[in-house]
Amino acid sequence: MGVPRSPIIRDERKMIQTTAPINPGNSGGPAVDSDGQVVGMTTAMISRTQNIEFSVPINRVKEIFEKLRTNGHVSRPWLGVTGNFPTESVIRLFSWPMTAGLLLANVEEGSPAAETDLRAGALRVTVEDLPWILGGDILTSINGKPLRSAREFLEIVKLLSVGKIIDIEYVREDETYRIALPLGQRPVAPMKQPVHPGS
Repeated sequence: MGVPRSPIIRDERKMIQTTAPINPGNSGGPAVDSDGQVVGMTTAMISRTQNIEFSVPINRVKEIFEKLRTNGHVSRPWLGVTGNFPTESVIRLFSWPMTAGLLLANVEEGSPAAETDLRAGALRVTVEDLPWILGGDILTSINGKPLRSAREFLEIVKLLSVGKIIDIEYVREDETYRIALPLGQRPVAPMKQPVHPGS
């Protein structure tokens, strides 16, 4: 039975997979094609594999650079929820009101979602050594677009902007509800100050 391993925290938009080795310290360097054209920025490698590396496409790098040049930071919309997308087998397994969508495991304090009635789950269970949190609301759509997978969630969110009012549909105990809320801006983590000897 397939069970998602983690909350939605990664951007699964298209990356460039290469076989060019990325050594420690090389992340952030250019990835070039056979014509010497920069096609991406080296980003990550899969550990314990032979030369499976990933780069951010150059057009995405340009978008981020322009935002940094204009604003000094990248402004990203923030709803403030994390969770998992139950598979059909998981939905059948638990005798708990459940439907397809994002099963909320956490509503972040101070987030736009925290200003609403959205509720995260509280019942912790383990299935095949993987943790689940049950009992939370299930987000089924944003702006009328269904949420059935992490990829769909990311595709919808990347088209949204800070301050935009979105319509959310969610299910709680077999009842469907709708709310509208403005998206916030994802907080920027403060940069760590270097520690100097003797300070």
